[in-house]
Amino acid sequence: HMTSFSESHLAEANQWFMQNKTAIYSGFDDAVLRVKEVSKNEVYEVLLTGSIYDVEDFQAFINGLAQWLENRDQKNPVRFIYAGNDHQRVRNGVQKLSGLCDVEIKDFMKIEDLLVAQRRADINTYIRLLSRFHFHHKAIELMAAKKPILCFPTEVDETIEIIKRTSCVLYSCGSVADVAQGFEAAYRNQVKQKNNSNLIEYSWQGQAKILEKILEDAKVSS
Repeated sequence: HMTSFSESHLAEANQWFMQNKTAIYSGFDDAVLRVKEVSKNEVYEVLLTGSIYDVEDFQAFINGLAQWLENRDQKNPVRFIYAGNDHQRVRNGVQKLSGLCDVEIKDFMKIEDLLVAQRRADINTYIRLLSRFHFHHKAIELMAAKKPILCFPTEVDETIEIIKRTSCVLYSCGSVADVAQGFEAAYRNQVKQKNNSNLIEYSWQGQAKILEKILEDAKVSS
């Protein structure tokens, strides 16, 4: 039996290895699901987590956010927050948000503070790395916050199916207009997401149980 990070890795392995295969996903600590909801004020928080990878993709994301901010009917304040290692590149690329919202760029956040920020955010966002192979880690990490997720560029089918299975909400965006429309839709549909029993399956502990079953079956059959 062979395991790998995703279905795309398994498809590649099928060219050379004939045994049964299972995707084991990089998830999150199930303790994250017990992080309490954080009380907050009327500011609508947009949190971007992780690396931005391609500067052009990041700029398209910012342009979409700016487009939404410029055209929205709502007047309550918005705060854009970045948490990740690319803080200098982000700092250099958010000029379009000047005068439209508060901008807060974190140089470093402890993991426990990041988890609180993700739970407090009204929408969690990320820039997807365009690659032949997929890991899904950022999407799965943000699912645990139980808040809407917006990504750019568009996600692959496997990630979208994982999101659907856990009843999470993903706005998968492929253009500046998609990003603006995604933010508008997320703002207008602020529904608290319920706990879903499938969500814990994507925790490290849940995936470890799948791996343990694979190893036990291999031991029996050997």
